[in-house]
Amino acid sequence: MFITSSIFLDLILGICTTFFVIYKIVTWNFDYWKKRGVPYVEPKFPLGTLKINLLGKKSHYGLLDKEIYDTFKNEKYVGTFAMAKPQLFIIDLDIVKQVLTKDFSHFVDRGMFAYVEADFCAHHMFNMEGEAWKRMRTRLSPTFTSGRLKGMIELMFKVTEQLKTHLEPLAEQNAEVDIRDVVARTTIDIIATTAFGLDVNTLKNPDNIMRKVAAISSRTTLVSFMRQFTLQYIHFLAKTFNILQIQPVVSSFCKNLLKDTMEHRKTHGVRRNDFIDLLIGVKNKSKSSDGDVGDSVNEDAELTLEVMTAQVFAFFSAGFDTVASALTFLIFELAQNKDVQDKLRQEVDDVYMENNGTFNYECLKGFPYMEMVINESLRRYAPVPYLRRRCTKTYTFPETGLTLEKGTMVTIPAYAIHHDPNIYPDPYKFDPERFSEENVSKRHPYAHLPFGEGPRNCIGKRFGLMEVKLAVATLVRHFEISPSPRLPSVLPVDNKRILTISEIPIYCIVSKRAQLQ
Repeated sequence: MFITSSIFLDLILGICTTFFVIYKIVTWNFDYWKKRGVPYVEPKFPLGTLKINLLGKKSHYGLLDKEIYDTFKNEKYVGTFAMAKPQLFIIDLDIVKQVLTKDFSHFVDRGMFAYVEADFCAHHMFNMEGEAWKRMRTRLSPTFTSGRLKGMIELMFKVTEQLKTHLEPLAEQNAEVDIRDVVARTTIDIIATTAFGLDVNTLKNPDNIMRKVAAISSRTTLVSFMRQFTLQYIHFLAKTFNILQIQPVVSSFCKNLLKDTMEHRKTHGVRRNDFIDLLIGVKNKSKSSDGDVGDSVNEDAELTLEVMTAQVFAFFSAGFDTVASALTFLIFELAQNKDVQDKLRQEVDDVYMENNGTFNYECLKGFPYMEMVINESLRRYAPVPYLRRRCTKTYTFPETGLTLEKGTMVTIPAYAIHHDPNIYPDPYKFDPERFSEENVSKRHPYAHLPFGEGPRNCIGKRFGLMEVKLAVATLVRHFEISPSPRLPSVLPVDNKRILTISEIPIYCIVSKRAQLQ
């Protein structure tokens, strides 16, 4: 049945009507924050206040957040919109503390959508919610106790020795080295040995399958960007079309690797102090228990091969992407700041000599200046530029009386906080002295958020820091690092990635130390 006598006019009318309906659906709630008396960023159809880096042409996500932060810096918070959905952007650090720690029970979830029925590898702890997350966090926490970490340091030390061996002939020639590539391979090797018990040595074997899978997992294309955007903001479409968070080739690799490793260890009675051993222990303990049932997912369901694979993937992905990024930027700054590198080298030499010519778990605690350097690098280049939490039950801020409805997303702009000149004067300058005990004591405790804070902070923080410390100690102990002539003084960041990743190779000159103490 036609509305007019012309098919063409009917088509135009249909398109206009459809557009009008979509417009109304998206914009009907754009006065949400205005009605509540909350300062807000003016939303626009169709994305609200989102500025997506569809082709990487806009600024990085951290800089986009900083635009909002700087515009509303005198407010406690500001309203934003993810398409039609109102969200709250937190500026005041006391409120940041309330969300992350003090009133955490109202902000337990991260709000990431994963269609786990079809995408089993996405059912990892980062995505889990409520009681399911709480139980998994409790089970995996023993991986990162002092006892476990002490057992892992020998595995890490072997990899850093491989790093030294790889760089020595290059240093003899004062060669130009792509630090980003070398660091990526080193972190893959550390994850391979500490999680899977594998000696892959991608520094020597760059075509190893694990390196290829890591590259696939972290690669950003237009298709992968749209997939992640849909998963984060348009949940009904993600579920309707079974959009996967993790690529099937990556999921299959992790599942087969875990299955083969578990079977090998069971057959040969192999025990290692690594992540898979912990998962095996948790699964065996669950089988021998009465099998209590939790609120969201029963105990048996949490410990299937698929869910165990998801935790292994998260360990691998976080250990590869975030640690590699943090270590890469740190080395870049050491190359640019010779005075910092020399002071750090002296501290490493002193600790090395005091510890009878070796590094161990205990001596890694004895690097106060190194910790200052690492913290400053993490301030400048926080691996994740923002933190997100979902309000899981109605919450009223005690200072202002604003009530958040259940389901409202909250954004904490870590990058913007880290580059607030009122908190960190001259914020784009690399200055480790910001993190001296005296200077830290003068700042708000939530002004430095590279690992998050509160019960849902980064579970692998101590593991990652140990990895970075050992790698840095090895590098400055044996080599001098200086910038290549083609290394820019300011690194461009990949605007298509949420994580803070360098867009270009980081070329440095690696040389032998003039005198090894």
